[in-house]
Amino acid sequence: MPVVLVHGFLVGPLSCFWLGHQLRQSGFQPHTFAYSTRQASLQQAADALLAYAQTLQVKQLHWVGHSLGGLVILAMLQAAKEQRIELPMGHVVLLGSPVRGASAAARLARHALGRRLLGQARASLHHAFDSAPTDRPTTVIRGTQPLGAGRLLGSLPTPNDGTVAVEETELSGAHAIDLPTTHAGLVLSPTVAQAVVEALRG
Repeated sequence: MPVVLVHGFLVGPLSCFWLGHQLRQSGFQPHTFAYSTRQASLQQAADALLAYAQTLQVKQLHWVGHSLGGLVILAMLQAAKEQRIELPMGHVVLLGSPVRGASAAARLARHALGRRLLGQARASLHHAFDSAPTDRPTTVIRGTQPLGAGRLLGSLPTPNDGTVAVEETELSGAHAIDLPTTHAGLVLSPTVAQAVVEALRG
């Protein structure tokens, strides 16, 4: 079963290597999608992901996005629907994706250096999604261990994973799972990997 992994902010596809390995061990065929988190707008990344998806000649296709990567997936599916492009059916799993906006990123953007660091991700992480795709089962996995760089920018609503608050991941129509891990740990935790496998097997 093919599954596309989309990485988060300031990291590349290698950040999903361990999770991809766990998925492969469970019988999935992981594909990693790379994009520039600072230079590409959310729509540009979504368009590139849509073009990439169309190169995969498969009958079923699952999606797993970490943090910003989850927003790219949602924007891509939205674009495909608007353009009436049919993609293979499959599940969507979002790992700590701030679908209601990231307060930590908003605080960082108050400073010139922070705005430079964020680049195009400044607008991407401010974009909000109201609901999950109506035609695809969607699972949101959130971390509740409050250790991460986001806390250096000020307090976060609790519970949180140290970077993204649980309330920032709330997505209408999606099944939510809370696990004791950090934001970075969402792609490194064996518990999360097992939860992803179970969600994709649905």
